[in-house]
Amino acid sequence: MAAVAANIDNSPVPHDSGWHATLLRRMHNDFPGVRERVLSDETYRALDAIRAFRHRERNSYGMSLDADIVEERVREAVEAFEMFRLDIKRLALTLDPSAMDELEKRPKD
Repeated sequence: MAAVAANIDNSPVPHDSGWHATLLRRMHNDFPGVRERVLSDETYRALDAIRAFRHRERNSYGMSLDADIVEERVREAVEAFEMFRLDIKRLALTLDPSAMDELEKRPKD
């Protein structure tokens, strides 16, 4: 997403204390005259939930994690990544319809 902001929007998101949230919001919105939004509502919500969990746990200062919650977040992260992958493919097609040929040649992992 940072590459989209820098190279397509030609407007990088500054790496300040809230840059992850800013970047998600930027990708969730159109960039007028340049591109449609990158992230669907569902993808935005999923990635923002992961971001919030990461931020909260990173700042827990060693409190023990609940394994069941972590496993659930892992499943959510895998689903969110697949949604993100589809959103990026959609963006690539809107920018360059021939890009799908190249995307399909790449390994899925």
